[in-house]
Amino acid sequence: MKSVALQRLAFMVYAHLAAVIGGVLVVTSDDISNSLKFGVLMWSMGFAMVLACVADAKLRKRPIVRIAQLVMLFCWPIAVPAYSVVARRWIGVLWALLFAFTLMVCYSVGIFAVVLFTEVTLESLLEI
Repeated sequence: MKSVALQRLAFMVYAHLAAVIGGVLVVTSDDISNSLKFGVLMWSMGFAMVLACVADAKLRKRPIVRIAQLVMLFCWPIAVPAYSVVARRWIGVLWALLFAFTLMVCYSVGIFAVVLFTEVTLESLLEI
């Protein structure tokens, strides 16, 4: 049981780190290779979030069948919060909102890290 809880925690930590790195890549992307890296990073973040849901379901002794895991992988922006709401009811709504907020904060931290430690300014980011 304890190892499954640690797996779930590790997947959640990875998802947040991927959000920070994604914020850095968005600001520093000047060519298509960084855009591809960002896409791969977001898919891996989604994969980590789905695996966190699978570990949570295993911890709750209600495992998710394999085909549902595959569907969750391709629809993770909707499926992960939906799983949270279905599995945990109102607490799941709070968890989904908290997770979305922390991902946005991590994404913003990545953006502001680039602004603080490079010559990129917020004004240049807002120019169209």
